[in-house]
Amino acid sequence: MLIDCFFTDESTGWVVGGKIDPNEPQVRDNSFPVVLKTNDGGATWENKLASIADDLVKGEWGWKIQFINEQVGFVSLEAFDVGAILKTTDGGENWERLPINDPQRNANLEGVGFIDENVGWVGGWGDREFERQSSSATPDGGKTWRDANEIGRAINRFRFFGTPVTVGYSSGVTVYKYEASDTSRSSARAFASSRHVMPASVLTRASQGESIHIPVTCPDPNQTATLRIWDRFGEEIITIENIAGDSTTVEWNLEDRHGSRVRPGYFILRLTCGDQSESSLLKLN
Repeated sequence: MLIDCFFTDESTGWVVGGKIDPNEPQVRDNSFPVVLKTNDGGATWENKLASIADDLVKGEWGWKIQFINEQVGFVSLEAFDVGAILKTTDGGENWERLPINDPQRNANLEGVGFIDENVGWVGGWGDREFERQSSSATPDGGKTWRDANEIGRAINRFRFFGTPVTVGYSSGVTVYKYEASDTSRSSARAFASSRHVMPASVLTRASQGESIHIPVTCPDPNQTATLRIWDRFGEEIITIENIAGDSTTVEWNLEDRHGSRVRPGYFILRLTCGDQSESSLLKLN
């Protein structure tokens, strides 16, 4: 369950993710986070979380890693019902787990981004149901957190530039831009985005019937469209091709590419028509 990596040179680097005991059911609720370090270009690896195994929470896994200098780094921990990050101050040799203790109890985290040793943010899905899409901020290196949904929603990754940082970007519901200011709540704005081929960022449909109809719009009725569907962890479910350009809906029989009926939950939809593509979440009740 390895997700992200960070290297400082051709020999030294880390990968983060999760592991599940082979004797346990192979589901994410049974995972524990790992931060693996290599000093020989990946020939050998050491789990740097082994020394804090008793502090780790079952059901977590590492998602994103960021180092702001040679000594200080952060890892976001994704778990359905709790939120936390890992922090190192000695170049990744030792790590501390810090819970996200904001009022909204942010959870199911993905993105983590710091502009210095103290000021940073986390984002992601917000809860097990993938609905809140909330963000949180810390002024003191992860010790305390506040609700920070004004910076963006469902943030998966941050990137910052400059020393000190003057500008940054994050991706989530849309692309967000950070610009440094004199306040502790430095400005963040969303780039304007309009939807053309998928009507909403989150669709909700009942799944009791034999099939559902997904609304679509193809800008060119003379072109065909393709709808790709994944589960919420990126496992391919099915691809529906050759959709007529003048269609207003796409019928999906709720079966995967092997003919098995899917269970209720969240699915990622991506419709491509010509040179335009858009994605949405589908929640099947």
